Amino acid sequence: MLGETLVFLSTTNKDIASQKFRPNLSGAAAFGKLFREKTVGSGITNVVFDRGSRKYHGCVKAFADAIRAVGLLF
Repeated sequence: MLGETLVFLSTTNKDIASQKFRPNLSGAAAFGKLFREKTVGSGITNVVFDRGSRKYHGCVKAFADAIRAVGLLF
């Protein structure tokens, strides 16, 4: 499946909006763990990480590290 979105997660989703993720390193890490939980249910082990125009540091790095820590590859 090339170019298809299989899993999507946003802090504005009704399911997780009540968790109020902070825009900091700990919030990014917590969001990464939640994203990994969602991908496990779909049987996904590899993903493409599109960081857009953001540099790979800070919250972007914390999110990526949280995903890698639990075994998701990208």
